[in-house]
Amino acid sequence: MSILDKVKKNTKAGKGMIETLDKSMYLNEKCNTPTIMPVLNLALSGELDSGIEGGVTIFAGPSKHFKSNLALLCVKSYLDRYPDAACLFLDNEFGINHDYINNMGIDASRMIHIPFDTVENLRNEISAQLDGLVRGDKLILLVDSIGNVASQKEMSDAEDDKVAADMGSRAKALKSLFRVITVKSKIKDIPIVMINQTYSSQGMFPKDVMSGGSSGMYAADSVIFLTRAQEKQGTDIAGYTFTMKVEKGRRVKEASKLKFTALFDKGVLLYSGLLDIALATGHVIKPSVGWYAKASDQSRKYRESEIQESNEFWQDILADEKFQKACKKLFKLETPKDDELEDDIALGDTE
Repeated sequence: MSILDKVKKNTKAGKGMIETLDKSMYLNEKCNTPTIMPVLNLALSGELDSGIEGGVTIFAGPSKHFKSNLALLCVKSYLDRYPDAACLFLDNEFGINHDYINNMGIDASRMIHIPFDTVENLRNEISAQLDGLVRGDKLILLVDSIGNVASQKEMSDAEDDKVAADMGSRAKALKSLFRVITVKSKIKDIPIVMINQTYSSQGMFPKDVMSGGSSGMYAADSVIFLTRAQEKQGTDIAGYTFTMKVEKGRRVKEASKLKFTALFDKGVLLYSGLLDIALATGHVIKPSVGWYAKASDQSRKYRESEIQESNEFWQDILADEKFQKACKKLFKLETPKDDELEDDIALGDTE
């Protein structure tokens, strides 16, 4: 009997949980769901045609920074990809209403809504749900949000009219939450999309940090911070351009920044954010001030506003293998297996 066979025979792991690394389903057989928004896919995975996987993904930022919309976009993509899938919506904010759901094109009858009031209740609910699933069950969890939820001790102190400051029960409860759910979600291959808040740290050099301590940052596969800038038409605010900063990414180069635009009258411009990338890779050129053209067909010029909404403009660029590889080189965190990424990708070369 080989040493591998002996190890398999002696294991105390559950049935089906032990295999050689090259055959491990936990590393090699993972569901992956791209979204319809290319720059969001790049922020989640570093690739145009790859997106959300099992494990924890966190969108964090101040109020009104499109966090819920991005989370719902992940949910919609997952439900569209798997017709038998469902969404478990765990709600503490009560900010996502029927209008949100309908505007995103999500079938509300495929979403189960469960309110929660403490971190411990959230932990227990997610843990129970994951324990009742097997790998291969198609469920996506949406948590809105962990940014302002209280611990059980905080709630008890309020009920007992205690005024002493709580010195850390919430942070401890959040650590427990992530310790319990992270491994289970990876083993069951269940995506958990969470919404959180950011705030500016104190000190000589303030920076944005995520609410709830370090536990979420350690546990999550992806943590995306959001900031915004106004988009104006004349003196009126027409919408916002949001910047997604990859604060943590197991598949993406950290500190990568990707932008997209959402207008009040049009919603998200799905191809916004791609122009700067395509200019860097040489797939789009700027023949004159304010005008753009595809490097492969310079007979027609476009304004930026046209490009952000044009499927016709982007269809062949997004399908171009060289553009896909160039995007991977820019954003994906990986060790090349061979010289392909070094020799076959030359930014600016579209031939």
